[in-house]
Amino acid sequence: MILKICKFCGGEIKKPRAKIFCSNLCQERHYNRRPEIREKNRINMREFRKDHPEWRERHRVLAVTKYRERRRKYWKEYGKRPEVRARINERDRIRRKIDKQYAVADRLRRSFNHALLKYSKRGKIMNSIKYGINWKETINGLKPFPENLKNFEIDHLLPLRSFNLNDSEQIKKAFSPENLQWLTKEENRRKSSKILDYR
Repeated sequence: MILKICKFCGGEIKKPRAKIFCSNLCQERHYNRRPEIREKNRINMREFRKDHPEWRERHRVLAVTKYRERRRKYWKEYGKRPEVRARINERDRIRRKIDKQYAVADRLRRSFNHALLKYSKRGKIMNSIKYGINWKETINGLKPFPENLKNFEIDHLLPLRSFNLNDSEQIKKAFSPENLQWLTKEENRRKSSKILDYR
């Protein structure tokens, strides 16, 4: 028995009548590789896209969405690598030392995330903006910053436990500039959850 090999994929031809290709798909792919056929297909496709703008737009949106999702997934996985996390943490640590505004913003965001995890049933499920919080206004409300930030903490005049942090309006009030003040670490320990105004 003579073994017949497909001209396109190199696989065994099992169909008795087939002489060159093992399937119609291999035959089609083989002929589509010819320069004149490829050029003809390109022209046909160009004309089709021109005559069907809705098809072109649909595929453009799909391509962009797929690319964005792939990029988001890549950076998410990339950010989990130990060496990358160490590099990011070191960069943030240095920036917090030299940029007070960045350090204050970092503290507020950490405090915000921790508060929702501790005092709300659902945790943080939205961006802070959707809770009505404007960090720029909050940070400006804490100016002027203490000379030595590491000796001070951001205190809530009305303690977080006095708010219903399952309610967006209550969350907004808890982190409003009017409810925040600077206290030394010692003052904050003495105050604990009491409602005192040191300002």
